[in-house]
Amino acid sequence: MSSNLITKRGFDLLESEIRRIEDTERPDIISKVSEAREKGDLSENAEYHSARERQRLVESRLSYLHDIKSSSQVVDLNMLSSKDIIQFGAKVTLESYSGEKKYITVVSEYESNPNNGFISIKTPVVQSMLRKSIGDRVNIINNGISSEFEIIDINYDYLS
Repeated sequence: MSSNLITKRGFDLLESEIRRIEDTERPDIISKVSEAREKGDLSENAEYHSARERQRLVESRLSYLHDIKSSSQVVDLNMLSSKDIIQFGAKVTLESYSGEKKYITVVSEYESNPNNGFISIKTPVVQSMLRKSIGDRVNIINNGISSEFEIIDINYDYLS
């Protein structure tokens, strides 16, 4: 299985979600399936079928999370050879000519949350920024509109 880069923060979130599912959701669903089963004829028991479907979804999610965890390599951002260029784990501040600022944190696919500025390293936006440094310019396409931004800060200390 190939190794996927992940931040310590992302790995902790992953472990937390696994624990929550195993300790809370899974026992709750097992209980609901058991309660619904006790109500009799399973062929017409919508509550039972709903609980079993929920159980299938939760088990599938849990399997997916375990797969991510087993194939992940936590990146120690303190050990990066250069903190002057954009690479995995960078928190980048960009500024347009009009003064608009954007903040992008380069993370794994699992950690990606575009609404909060956490963008997967595999996206075209981040791919176009990799290995660039402060003062370089990048084009970002958002909703079909291309805008040029200057890289004004690269930070790796925020996760330490």
